[in-house]
Order: sequence, then structure tokens, then C-alpha cells
Amino acid sequence: PYEGEVMLQRKNGDRFFTYMIFEPCADLRDNTSILSVCLQDIDERKRIEKKISESFYDALLEIARGLKPGLAKTLGEARMLVDELNRPGEGQTADPEASRRILERLDQIERLAASLESFASIPEPYFTDENIKDIVEEAAAGKRSQLEEKQIVVVNALEDAVLAVDRPLINRVFTILIENSAEAAAPGGRIEFRGEKVENQFVVDMIDSGPGIPTDDRPHIFEPFFSTKPDRPGMGLPIVRRIMEKHGGWVEAASEAGQGVTVALAFPMERRRFIRLSRLAE
Repeated sequence: PYEGEVMLQRKNGDRFFTYMIFEPCADLRDNTSILSVCLQDIDERKRIEKKISESFYDALLEIARGLKPGLAKTLGEARMLVDELNRPGEGQTADPEASRRILERLDQIERLAASLESFASIPEPYFTDENIKDIVEEAAAGKRSQLEEKQIVVVNALEDAVLAVDRPLINRVFTILIENSAEAAAPGGRIEFRGEKVENQFVVDMIDSGPGIPTDDRPHIFEPFFSTKPDRPGMGLPIVRRIMEKHGGWVEAASEAGQGVTVALAFPMERRRFIRLSRLAE
């Protein structure tokens, strides 16, 4: 049995996306075996989805490029002004607490601009055969100080699985997920990675022992700029989602309040597209 999206080829050579359900059945009348194949042409839908996605990312990239030069100059001037107000001398100096709050807000603006640019300018993946288990180890090692500070244990229960991925981008995915879980977890928490082959995909589950995600927030966690923390730009999980989309995979999160979060990452087992070479009717 098979169910999923595949690319087929018409007799004129054009390729198109279709949703295929392929399943063996039995004819109960004479107990003969038959093969049921259902096809739905989804090519137009896939083209529209791609255009919408590309337009959205292109718009964000243009905003980020336009903001960066002017914003850097404005933020620098604002910091200099705060320093000037706090410089000892004639006249009244600024309230130190007010100055601190101003600088904090400037830092937030700077982080937001940097996250926006980072999100919009994620490069196209350069695929190499990599062991996913090793990338998880590498990402956890990069966050060792944060994990040790809160005595959080990372359990890498993944089997060796070699997949075609962009190693730096997938390292970034796991780093963001580990960082988010470590920040949310109580001291002594646990983050576990498991994996299994599901049909034509390898699915990695990251399970943490944190407080979970409130029901109202759950549908929005992968949306750009959504954050439950006032000082965070809310771009980490959208970056994870976009990297997984560029890998031809997907990411989902399941959670119950107070019972931790499970993040599922699906990677294609086969990087080549499945193309039927025999001719189909127009």
C-alpha cells in the first residue's frame, strides 16, 4: 500500500504532481486479487502554494534588506543619545532606570531585524549524506553550557540514520529546538530524541519535560513574530519550519499544558523525485 504525493509524466513529456493511493484489494465475488489505484491531479494546487510561499518570503526578504542599513544607523544614533544623556556634566542627567529600559527596547528591535533577515534569507540546501544522530549530538554540544546550568539531560536515542540533508541547516534546526526546550524546562529537566522510519520518511521526535504549550497558543507557534516572551522576536520555530520545507519535509508540534512538548520532524528517505516513465493518457 502507498499513499502520498508523487510526480508523474504525461505522454507529451510534461511532469505533474498527483496524489496517489495505491492499494491491493480483493474482489469478494470470485475471490480474485485486484489493484486499486486512485489519482488526483494536484499540480495546480502545488503551483499556487509555491507561488504564495515564495511571494511571502520574497516580501520579508525585501523588508529586511530595506530595514537593515537605515535601522542600524538609527539604532546607533539612539544609543549615542542615551550615552550623551547619561554623561556627567552640567544640567540634569537622564534617569538611569529609564535609560536601561530604552537600551533594552533598542536591543529588542535589533534582534527582531536580525531574526527577520535570518528567516527570509535561509539558503537553498546543499545536500550531503549525513547521520542525523551525529547532528543532534553536535547541536546539543553547542548548547552544553545552557544545559549544564539548568542540569538538563539530553538523551539521544536515535539509531544511526544516514539521510541527504544540509548539515549546517539541520544543525540549526536542532539547536533552536534544544534552546527553546531548555529555556522552558525546569531545572533537572529532560530532552529526548527518538526516530523511526514511517513509510518513505524518517521521523525524528524531540520530547521534552517542560510545561507544554497553552491550547490557545498551539496553532500559532510556527507563525513569524509569534512569541509568548516580550523580549523575543518569535522567529525561531518559523525558521525551523522553513528549513524543513526546503528539505521537502515537515514539522509538527503536539503538547498538553503541563505535560511537555513533542516536536516531530519528517525527512524524506529518498531525495530523488518518483517519476513514472510509462505514458499516461492526457
